[in-house]
Amino acid sequence: MEGYSQADILAALQRQSAAPPPPAKQYKDLDQTDLHDGSENKVNTRKLYCPREGCRAVIVQPGTCELIEAKPDLLPREDGSPFAPTEGAYWVVRGGPMAFDNIGYSRAAPEPLHPDTPGNSDGAKHKFLICAECDLGPLGWAYDAPGGKGESYLAADRLKYSHP
Repeated sequence: MEGYSQADILAALQRQSAAPPPPAKQYKDLDQTDLHDGSENKVNTRKLYCPREGCRAVIVQPGTCELIEAKPDLLPREDGSPFAPTEGAYWVVRGGPMAFDNIGYSRAAPEPLHPDTPGNSDGAKHKFLICAECDLGPLGWAYDAPGGKGESYLAADRLKYSHP
């Protein structure tokens, strides 16, 4: 990189990481009509962010996923978890890992998900989704599928949402 010293590059990176996170709202603070386009498929109209305070990771862009209703509290929650029980609204992301801006995957989970979990077919192998920047999770789950093109599910109340 001609014209930039290592000190210039380091200073630019430090300025970038010191920037405040974008303004975002919690799921509980939004009306359902604020979340999607109103179509039958309920496609998201906002960026979805990692919920951790101070993390700026964009999980998915607008127009990337569809809102569905399902059984509440499908994700595991351990003592001391920052998450309340999930309410039963989930974003379906199709197209595998490349549909996300920032997402991480756990190892394959040893226990199958609840039989009523969306996309579950005969105890399919799954992984939990975490923020790729800060490792907070689980934010959702994904099923192992041939070619990595399976569906992923994000708990709507475990994310933050951009302002319109």
